[in-house]
Amino acid sequence: MDYTTTNTDGSTAGILAIFFLAELLFGAAFYVYFSYTLSKIFQKAGVEGWKAWVPVYNSWTILELGGYAGWWALVAFVPFVNIVSVVFLILAVHNINKGFGKEVGYTVLYALLPYVWSGILAWGSARFDPSLTVAPYNSANGAFTMPTQPQQPYDKQNSPQPPPYVSPPQSQPYGVSQSQPTPPPYGAPPQFGAPQPPAPPAPPAPPAV
Repeated sequence: MDYTTTNTDGSTAGILAIFFLAELLFGAAFYVYFSYTLSKIFQKAGVEGWKAWVPVYNSWTILELGGYAGWWALVAFVPFVNIVSVVFLILAVHNINKGFGKEVGYTVLYALLPYVWSGILAWGSARFDPSLTVAPYNSANGAFTMPTQPQQPYDKQNSPQPPPYVSPPQSQPYGVSQSQPTPPPYGAPPQFGAPQPPAPPAPPAPPAV
């Protein structure tokens, strides 16, 4: 019996088990870290933080927050088509970065080092402004939900009132001047104070002899 071969196989299996356990622990640690930082990002954007802890659903939420349909996260499990899901996810993150006032450099940072990207946005001083980016995707009716402005209460007392109505001046009958008095009816005696007709001109003086 070859004990050397048996010991070598046992050592190799032990090393592989250690590497597998270490990879499992590191993967769990990175998942907890990324989920925690992503929950902080969701809370800044007005989304429930627990959605970041659910696998697949966290990508679904990122897509909807970035303005795309969340079901693209399910396409990631389809071979040869999953690249489309990755493209939409990066575009959604780009729109989220714009809401935080960040440029395209943060989108590249997410594509290369997502753990660094999530930590900067989670613990940084940047605040999410929905007016800087697209509206979130509304999965209820498959459309974008546009932000609405709050309605101001109507203040009747302080609201401007229209000016009071002023009736227009009465127009005079056609052909009658406003500056001239109306003549009395035919055959009526002259009224007191009525204007008298002008006196006839005086006759010329006789010539001197």
